Amino acid sequence: MLDFLFIYEHINRELDSLCFLKVLLEDMGYSVELMNSQDYSQDYRKKEKQPKVVGIFSVYNENSIRYYATACANNRTKIFNFQWEQIFSKTDIDSGFVTPKGMQKEIVQLCWGEYSQKRLTDAGVKNAPITGAMHLDFLTNQLEGYYKNKDTIKDEYLISSDKILLYISSFSFAAMNEIERKTMDKIMGSSNSELQEHEIKQKNVILDYLSTFAREHKEYTVVYRPHPGERTDCILEKLSLEIPNFRIIYDESVKQWIKIADNIVLSNSTTIVEAFFSNKNCVCLRPFGLETEYDAMFYENCRYVNNYEDLEQCIISGCLSFPIEVDEIAKYYDRKVFGHSCKATAEVLENLIQTNKLDTNIPMDHATIKTILKRFIHLFVYKHNIRLDFLPNSVYIKKWLNNYWYFRKKVQYEIASQETIDSICHKIRSILKNENTHTC
Repeated sequence: MLDFLFIYEHINRELDSLCFLKVLLEDMGYSVELMNSQDYSQDYRKKEKQPKVVGIFSVYNENSIRYYATACANNRTKIFNFQWEQIFSKTDIDSGFVTPKGMQKEIVQLCWGEYSQKRLTDAGVKNAPITGAMHLDFLTNQLEGYYKNKDTIKDEYLISSDKILLYISSFSFAAMNEIERKTMDKIMGSSNSELQEHEIKQKNVILDYLSTFAREHKEYTVVYRPHPGERTDCILEKLSLEIPNFRIIYDESVKQWIKIADNIVLSNSTTIVEAFFSNKNCVCLRPFGLETEYDAMFYENCRYVNNYEDLEQCIISGCLSFPIEVDEIAKYYDRKVFGHSCKATAEVLENLIQTNKLDTNIPMDHATIKTILKRFIHLFVYKHNIRLDFLPNSVYIKKWLNNYWYFRKKVQYEIASQETIDSICHKIRSILKNENTHTC
């Protein structure tokens, strides 16, 4: 049997951290494999591949547990939640969307800091250890050399400008079609139509500012980094064609771009924390001010600019202070384990696999059977390439299939090959080996 199976959603958000964790656990004698949440190529239900412990990228409802546990293991297995999103808006909290229920309270929930731990334990979660944020380990000296330097990035992406202005987008709803948004409404238990309208309005103004800056400052290349769930829309594509030094780049992790950027602009992205720990000049751009209903909660009292002139001034001359106070960041990110979060996570997982407790028992009830049927339909449509092109687009099943195949096309870029995973692990091992050699 396999010891650990880690299920990831977004390569650029999760893969490097999971590979680091894989290296540490393998060095401790455990077997580890990684699988994308929509990868149908592996059958982990076979006895020889069945994992003892399954780690899920996020668990916002019991159906996530049902879906992945029954797809990769049996009805009784150890499950934990990586919780790659732990900074939420007031709306997320008040709506109950992120409040654990039922089986969610039984699984192990990894926490970046005291705020997440308290929120979960107050809701009845029994096991919520603080391990820190694994992705921040890559911003410390122990993994110096993991990321490419600025000249290498400029050569690879044909960037000729001396400086790079990085805009980190958080507009995940702005370009959603109706089916996608209604799917999210159903998952979150509330309508997101107002949020979508707000994002569209804010995005259009921000793109106007960024394109103006790119036209007026040829010494900069503006790199627009989309949110992992964001579609490229016609306005973005038009700007990238019209303005040579305005680029839309999905590739590389956001930490890679933060490391080599000269300036960073964002609006509501939680990656502001990576900018903080990288000691970067960072501007919070909010054309319509703060929106406490939609903002990540640590933005509540942040310092921001709301017009082009102030934005330009902050980029050229630098901001006087970081947008968010250090104490506010410390609520959500435990500084005691900063730089050692992957190691702390490996220790928690070793305790989990060795205990004869903490198994999650998934009842074969109506909801579980429905989840299994849903996964079977997805697999059947995928394997048999079902399109139904003869049907008019107005027919619901045709809309569903069109949306499914669009999603599948997008997901293909999120599935890392085994060669890629092995390459990342090899690079991390080499860096750690050199680090240990220098220490000795």
